[in-house]
Amino acid sequence: AMHCSTCMGAGISMAHGMAKVLDEEADHRNRPVAIIGDSTFFHSGITSLLDVAYNRSDVLTIIEGDFVLVRKQDHAQASDIVVAMIGEEATVKRLARREGAYFLDPANPSFQPIAVTSETAIIGKVLQVVRDCA
Repeated sequence: AMHCSTCMGAGISMAHGMAKVLDEEADHRNRPVAIIGDSTFFHSGITSLLDVAYNRSDVLTIIEGDFVLVRKQDHAQASDIVVAMIGEEATVKRLARREGAYFLDPANPSFQPIAVTSETAIIGKVLQVVRDCA
C-alpha cells in the first residue's frame, strides 16, 4: 500500500513528520518523498526545507534542476544512496539489505525495489544535493 499526502507548499513538512513515524517502525523500504513545485517553493517550501535540514530528517528531496554530487566508488553500505548501472541504464536509489540479499530501493513508493544482480554495478555514492536558489 502507498500512503500519500499532498498539500500546496507543505509536502516537505509532511514528509518530515512521516519520516519520524516510519523511523520508529524501522521500515526502511518506505521512506517519504517530498515533492514541491517551483511556484510554491520560495514562498512556503523554503521554511520546510530548512526544518528538514536542521533536524537531519531522512527525507529525500531532489527538485528538478538540482545537481547531485557523487563520489565515484564501486562499493557502498546498506542505507547509502547510490548511483547504480543496471545494464546500460543509470539510476539513483537507496541500497538496502533484506533477508540476505541487496536491493535498490526507490524513493518514489509507486516503484518497486530492484534486486541487485550480476547485471548491477555500483558506480558511486551520493554525497550531497546542490540546489541553485538564485
